[in-house]
Amino acid sequence: MTEGDNSMFLLDEIDDYYPNLYFRRACDPSSGNTVTHIGFHTNRATKPLIINRLIACVRDKSYQENDDAAINEFAVYERKPNGSYGAKDGYHDDILMTRAIGLYVIDELNRNNGTPIPD
Repeated sequence: MTEGDNSMFLLDEIDDYYPNLYFRRACDPSSGNTVTHIGFHTNRATKPLIINRLIACVRDKSYQENDDAAINEFAVYERKPNGSYGAKDGYHDDILMTRAIGLYVIDELNRNNGTPIPD
């Protein structure tokens, strides 16, 4: 696979060798059964949750960022006029998003005694 998004291929490949992957549970709409997927799914429902958690951690000083590149992304992250969050035009937020997802997953796993987060 050389084109497109190969992330699921990579996660499937390392799943056999690395036991510390994050799995989420979701309902399969066609069968109604609960299925397990590798990785956190960022969407319109989950993004506000992770960003609000990040804001709370920074505000409450329970998280301190030390990486200059991440700090630069924090400095240009904003709430858009439509209410969504994102980096200012021309800037990136990839590092910030990894921090937000990580903090949210840690908090939810602790709260749920290690149970994955449902979609």
